Amino acid sequence: MWFWSENHQILFHACEILAGQYFGQQILSNTGQPAHWHLARGQAFALAWLQKRAAGGFREWDSNCYFEHDVLALTHIADLSDNTELAELASVILDKLFFSMALNSFQGVFGSTHGRSYTPHIKGARQELTSGLGRMLWGMGVFNEHVLGTVALACATSYTLPGVIADIATAQ
Repeated sequence: MWFWSENHQILFHACEILAGQYFGQQILSNTGQPAHWHLARGQAFALAWLQKRAAGGFREWDSNCYFEHDVLALTHIADLSDNTELAELASVILDKLFFSMALNSFQGVFGSTHGRSYTPHIKGARQELTSGLGRMLWGMGVFNEHVLGTVALACATSYTLPGVIADIATAQ
């Protein structure tokens, strides 16, 4: 488990928030702390993470492999968090992430510089982890085996992509 990577950080924070909400007063054996302690801790860390992304963007900018993980965590916070401030800020960061994808995509290919990527995701757009997100959100891209963010977003009931972002993504 890597705690230095921003996509791992928000995944850990989302898990701590949701576990804290679910288990409430129960003592969790890994720390000996009540779940509500984890909830408060996860919310504080997530809020700091979200504010940092809102103010300055992603260190792993336009990452065609790690945006999928960010979307997974952000969608769960936006859709499932009982904390309205966190849920709204997670939706804003999703908008920011999808705006960047839309702005840097052409005919379904997320073809920008990437703060973090791997060779297979640069050599062909069909294998990018964000390709399914583009397909679902604005009808361009392809569904592939990378489904974490796509399925989380498809199941979410609280997040809606602003139409202007889809318009930007599909503009020729």
